[in-house]
Amino acid sequence: MKILTAKEQLRLKINEIDVAIDYTTDQRDKVYNRLQAKQNWGIFSFISEPQWLLKHKLEKIKSQLNLLEEYRDEISNRMIKE
Repeated sequence: MKILTAKEQLRLKINEIDVAIDYTTDQRDKVYNRLQAKQNWGIFSFISEPQWLLKHKLEKIKSQLNLLEEYRDEISNRMIKE
């Protein structure tokens, strides 16, 4: 078993965060597309979720994405300093 250096550990953490950012971005895009379809089609929309719930989900996902990006930036800065 190899003991990882601090930079290797940070690099692995950045890779994990990048995967989480990709997933969260996909989720944001899906919710945004559903919200747009709901707004465009209105009552004839096939989406059963109310518009306020889609907006709430979109805002929640955006805040998660911002936090993940800030976390990645912070780890990148730590990696540069070491």
